[in-house]
Amino acid sequence: MAQVKKFEELKKRSPLIAEISSVLVMLILVGAFYFVPKVTFVAMEIEAPDIMIETVDIPITEKVQQEAPPARPTVPVMAESEEIAEDIEFDDFSFDEYEALDAPPPPSS
Repeated sequence: MAQVKKFEELKKRSPLIAEISSVLVMLILVGAFYFVPKVTFVAMEIEAPDIMIETVDIPITEKVQQEAPPARPTVPVMAESEEIAEDIEFDDFSFDEYEALDAPPPPSS
């Protein structure tokens, strides 16, 4: 019960505590800006060393004629007839002619 009474009392005084702490923070900030010395800048003259700059004429580059880009692939068009030309010959293909390749060695760590 005692803790509830303390909490209620603190809750009633919280706006007053917030106002007092805000005023104190503002006074501290104003005092800090008032007492901090102002920064002044002094102009300094720097002597530039005697440097000779050499200019070089750059020749105008010539544009090289680029090759034409490759032709875009054509879109397949449906044939007028579905007949397959009979004069086309396909070579016989067999997997027996090819040898199995060895797997590469494992990577070294």
